[in-house]
Amino acid sequence: MLEMLECAEILNQATPRSLVIMDEIGRGTSTYEGMAIAYAALCHLHDRNRCRTLFATHYHELADQLSKLPSVACHQTSVHSSQEGEFVYLHHVLPGVSRRSHGIVVARMAGLPDSVIEVANQTLQSLEQRNRPLAPSETTTPAQISNVAPLPTQHEPRLDRQMREALLALSREDLAHITPWQAHERLCALKEAVRNFVSER
Repeated sequence: MLEMLECAEILNQATPRSLVIMDEIGRGTSTYEGMAIAYAALCHLHDRNRCRTLFATHYHELADQLSKLPSVACHQTSVHSSQEGEFVYLHHVLPGVSRRSHGIVVARMAGLPDSVIEVANQTLQSLEQRNRPLAPSETTTPAQISNVAPLPTQHEPRLDRQMREALLALSREDLAHITPWQAHERLCALKEAVRNFVSER
């Protein structure tokens, strides 16, 4: 919801003189729905807002739809990959579309257990071969992690009334037409609601 509130504010207020930077729009929902939201938002920025935009995404399929948008140009960050699967960012931005993601390599570099990396690689290979979303019954579970105890089920805490009211009030604000002092007051109210919410957990 927070991402969508921010996205709505951008799409409703950006002008041809704006600079818009958006990263990973639509990643908080299902793949197809998220990709649809990302594509629709990009089309709106292109056709309606007509502003200069940096739009970063991992939806590779999205790049295939961009021929319909004549003012869009695709660029990618350059990466040096070794035969061992390691890679280094070269800090160069080049024209073109990257057809590879490096999430599993980054996960290994971050220290995820080898068993998790192996499951991820096997699952990725299975998905790429099928070229369709993973069904729950198809999840790969190798023997080496079968003895790991499952994480306890945790329920998302419900927002208390003060937090909910603060968020609703903020979502209704016309931030382009309030004074700095009013913005300070809204931020203080939200901070107090968050503090109370966290202290009660």
